[in-house]
Amino acid sequence: MKYLLDTNVVSELRSRRGAAQVRAWVDAQSALDLAISVVTLIEIETGILRLARRDPAQAKLLDSWFTDRLLPAFADRTLPIDLAVARRVAVLHVPDPAPKHDALIAGTALANDLIVVTRNTADIQRTGVEVLDPWRQ
Repeated sequence: MKYLLDTNVVSELRSRRGAAQVRAWVDAQSALDLAISVVTLIEIETGILRLARRDPAQAKLLDSWFTDRLLPAFADRTLPIDLAVARRVAVLHVPDPAPKHDALIAGTALANDLIVVTRNTADIQRTGVEVLDPWRQ
């Protein structure tokens, strides 16, 4: 694996109106080079559960995509929050606390020597992790 896809990239790939350059960048990579974090799964499932409160039909569609497509596609490329990640995240919180999800994504990338693929470059770059913005490719 070379790249850790941030939640905004995964969400963009799901959208029919998603940025063509993001899709093109992902399509140009080997699937084996792409990973996601359990943090992305948390963020997406939380979004689906929140959506279900106001638009159950749309939430059901997204849940089907999540369960039937995303989870199987990344079944062997979903990285956990393990001891190595936890220790990297702890370092990122000193001296100044970092946003929790960003720190977990960055810590996962650091522990696994991955480049974070994201639109949220500013928050991730300040952790020292290498980032790639496919919207600017």
